[in-house]
Amino acid sequence: MRTALRRHCLPGLRMGILTFVLCGVAGAALKAECFKAAGTVIDLSDRFVVDGASGKTGSAAIAAYSTHYPVARRGKRLDCMILVAPLSIRAPLGEIRGRMTLECLATPVFNVGDGFLMEVLVVSAGMERLAFSRYFDPGRSSEDRDWITLSIPLDFDSSRNAHLQIRVSAGPQGDLVDDWLALSGVRLKPEGTSK
Repeated sequence: MRTALRRHCLPGLRMGILTFVLCGVAGAALKAECFKAAGTVIDLSDRFVVDGASGKTGSAAIAAYSTHYPVARRGKRLDCMILVAPLSIRAPLGEIRGRMTLECLATPVFNVGDGFLMEVLVVSAGMERLAFSRYFDPGRSSEDRDWITLSIPLDFDSSRNAHLQIRVSAGPQGDLVDDWLALSGVRLKPEGTSK
């Protein structure tokens, strides 16, 4: 019985596993090609990882960064990435070159504290370039208690291994209580794309 199973089932199982692996490799190559295609809007929502330089690893990193977390503001509920200050996350950009726009909706999760700072940086060839900085103060500013549309122009040079970095840090008094930032629909749009 075992010999019959080995003779008839194992070759089919091996072929199935091989097909699955080859399809995965082809799918990854196709995804990479789409990632580089000109004019393609690139969803970054699931590409970010906690930057080791932020000093958070293991369970601390998991507690400070979450994806697919529902956040509601002024009656609008969205699927978000949550960053708890102090934190730095990064997304590798592979072969992306040229001028792009980082688009997303942003909001503080809570209306208390002394606010916090969000910074967006382009890192390539070991150099950091600050592309955007915004202070959120929902405790004192009613505008910061709603979804805020961010449209940040970025320029990626020709160096390899560039990545996009988002940092969230404490407000001016250093108070980290409830310094949570929600980002939704994070994507890169090539210059001239109207979508």
